[in-house]
Amino acid sequence: MIMKQVQPKSLLSLEELQAKLPHELKNIQVRRSELLTSLRTLTSDLGCGSDSADEADLKSEHESIQRELNRLAAEESNVQDAIRASRDECYGYCDCCGVNIPLSRMNSSPFTTQCVDCKGVLEVRAAQQTGYRMPSGARI
Repeated sequence: MIMKQVQPKSLLSLEELQAKLPHELKNIQVRRSELLTSLRTLTSDLGCGSDSADEADLKSEHESIQRELNRLAAEESNVQDAIRASRDECYGYCDCCGVNIPLSRMNSSPFTTQCVDCKGVLEVRAAQQTGYRMPSGARI
């Protein structure tokens, strides 16, 4: 059996990633606009004398669209933060500790503004504030 080797994906430069940010922002805004149109249509369909099964389907779809809109709003905020960092010549540097964020991380998450270590600390703090408890024996 011959195994096909997978070529590693080449990394984009920081400048190439920066150049893509406005395009990403536009894509998010277009998608949000489409979802808002769908949501308005769906909302007008709710309560139009449909049976309870149809009503339940419409409500489920409404909730799904709302979750996607919330996700896109968060992503839009992250892209705007990255554009602001780019404009301030801070793109690619951690907001918290100031170190260079590795290019591999920037390629996998071009909108990130924290290094892996600082992001982990922020996530642990957020979990603690919400009262999340790690299962016994679990380690970070």
